[in-house]
Amino acid sequence: MSKTVIISGTSRGIGLEVAKEFIKYNYKVIGLDRSEPKGCIGSNFFFIKCDLYNFTKENECELISLLEAKMEKLILINNAAYQYVDLFEKTSLDSWKKTFFVNLFAPVQIINCILPYLAKSNGSIVNISSIHAKLTKKGFSAYAASKSSIETLTRSLALEFGQKGIRVNAISPAAIETEMLLDGFQGDSNKLQELNSHHPVNFIGKCHYLSKLVFNLSTSDDLFWTGSIINYDGGISSALSDPDNRFEV
Repeated sequence: MSKTVIISGTSRGIGLEVAKEFIKYNYKVIGLDRSEPKGCIGSNFFFIKCDLYNFTKENECELISLLEAKMEKLILINNAAYQYVDLFEKTSLDSWKKTFFVNLFAPVQIINCILPYLAKSNGSIVNISSIHAKLTKKGFSAYAASKSSIETLTRSLALEFGQKGIRVNAISPAAIETEMLLDGFQGDSNKLQELNSHHPVNFIGKCHYLSKLVFNLSTSDDLFWTGSIINYDGGISSALSDPDNRFEV
């Protein structure tokens, strides 16, 4: 029997690194995204081209067709995200809708679609949240609200799915060095260094290490490990932003 993982947002960044991590351990990987990742990931990689803003019944059927009646393990990693950044009064209702469709409603739709397979295999769900679910800043109202919702969904489903043998957890990363993040700096290395220095470890997170956490969390056979929201933030969530220079070194 095969071990299968479904990962949304595999074209680059965190999702691509997570896909590569599962391939190393001989998982069948099903990637969901608008564009296929560049280069060959491995013969065990299967790609479904789709837009999570409009995940269709045809997409659901294609996904089901790649699943087997009997699987040793089925894992779902809800990683894809849409991040709209602007002040509240400048954020249109359409932007709110797209944010919630991609970041919350699509995961709900995919979970519903594969729920029987998760139950048969004592499966696991890991939702990729964000530090913005609890600690945010101006301009992130839609994104922060959607990530707060995915964490609430995580806790709720852990309660409902516990007796089905399905574990549901979330990881809440701070800044991770992805193409999307680096694109935002437009080659300004000073701004990147400033972001690094704001973290107690003096650097931002790396996709390579986050992918290992995702793998270990999702593949554990410990059924007691469910309903957790794991911070992955280099210690920044423990830091007050109030100015205090008494202990500068």
